[in-house]
Amino acid sequence: MRFSLIFKAYRSKPILHIKLRGSLAYDGEAGVTGLGVGRWAGWKRDKNANNQKVRVAVPQCFPASAACIRTDVRTLLAFVILTAPDVAGAQSTWCPELGSYGSTSIKVTRINDTAIAHICGSFVFSRQSLTKWDISRMLDGFPPWYRKSVKNKHGVEFPFPIEDIRDVPRGGWVLAVGFTDTKELTQRPVPVCRLIDEPDKAEFREHGVQYRYAIRRCRDHIQKHILHQFLKNDTAERAIKSLNYLLEYNTNSFMPYLEFFVQVPMNQMTGSQLRFATKLFNKFRPLNDNERNELEPIMDQVLAACVLGAEEIVRYLKDDGVELKIPEGLGWLDDIVYLRDCSGEWKP
Repeated sequence: MRFSLIFKAYRSKPILHIKLRGSLAYDGEAGVTGLGVGRWAGWKRDKNANNQKVRVAVPQCFPASAACIRTDVRTLLAFVILTAPDVAGAQSTWCPELGSYGSTSIKVTRINDTAIAHICGSFVFSRQSLTKWDISRMLDGFPPWYRKSVKNKHGVEFPFPIEDIRDVPRGGWVLAVGFTDTKELTQRPVPVCRLIDEPDKAEFREHGVQYRYAIRRCRDHIQKHILHQFLKNDTAERAIKSLNYLLEYNTNSFMPYLEFFVQVPMNQMTGSQLRFATKLFNKFRPLNDNERNELEPIMDQVLAACVLGAEEIVRYLKDDGVELKIPEGLGWLDDIVYLRDCSGEWKP
């Protein structure tokens, strides 16, 4: 189903002010062909003070033959999340500032004060399981591993331990990344991420400030609240050394004890133990007696997940991940943009 065909349903009347009402229509051969009305209900429509749907007229600056849908910047970035190819962002074809993510692109032009976007890209099949909820949270700044729930290598499901944006600099999700089976295609991190509270120009390999803070918090939690309760625990001491290395050098290359933690068996952990471990690292306080007793039999697995999760995050920031940026010419996620048809020429 092509965007131009869908547009005709709206063209006979004033444009309906919507926010991603349709889903990305998938064609097995051609990839993404446009915005369709389908299984993804999308963001809520704008309403006025009387709770009525808002309708707006076609901008006078548009030619009579123009085919556009009025939407928001979130729609454009959701498109990137679903279509950006799984390749390292160091390639010359990736330039987020200009809306270029490999074979996915967003081109924005303006007529007077009206933003008009053209999108191009092919749907990545492994991301078909991403829900509106997952994508919305990623756009708000949740990490690219986020799913409402994930599974470990043994198929045990547990909730991803981020409920709001304040959980991102906490440590629980670092463990969740370590526990998650990211070899499963649907659980791989998407190659683009919204980074929140970033400096204007981060130093070399120092972007992803909140991600690195979460790793630092894991290290400090082990050092201040766990290590002294498990004296002479070699695994805890190795975990601290590994995390120190990641934080000091901002690279996973030659990280000490990587093979040691890779070989720690995870098969005996239950869903309740996975939830306990991730919640424990979302806190930052001394363990009480019950927490100490519950942690003791799974201590090695929890520390291994912490180190392996941190190692994957640092590797993602170094090699694989690209910041998902609002294209030049657009301001905020809720800014209005007109998405133009892909067929034929469109000239003001």
